[in-house]
Amino acid sequence: MTGKYKAAVFDMDGTMFDTERIWKENWERCIVEFGFDCKVRKLSDKTVANYQKQLRYVQKYLKEEFQITEVEEIKSYHIKQFLAMMDDKHRKPRYINDLLKVVKTFLNYSS
Repeated sequence: MTGKYKAAVFDMDGTMFDTERIWKENWERCIVEFGFDCKVRKLSDKTVANYQKQLRYVQKYLKEEFQITEVEEIKSYHIKQFLAMMDDKHRKPRYINDLLKVVKTFLNYSS
């Protein structure tokens, strides 16, 4: 190895550095970019804002329940658990389906 550095340390669990801010920024960046894509597709500002609000709600759930910090870590199991939780909270089927539609669209956009 040439140069000044001989080693690198990667902190993936937040023990050395507060990395929570970084993953929130990454999620937020993805959500904002998705919102821009929705605007380009001529969705209303109200719809875009609602999509982003719903995605932040899902993001919070995934972080709290599964410690998911990257969009790429999301599996169908996690989404099914989220939908089951919404059903347990007696949310209306239409609301749950709307959430599912937004999540599926976001994940397709992100991949």
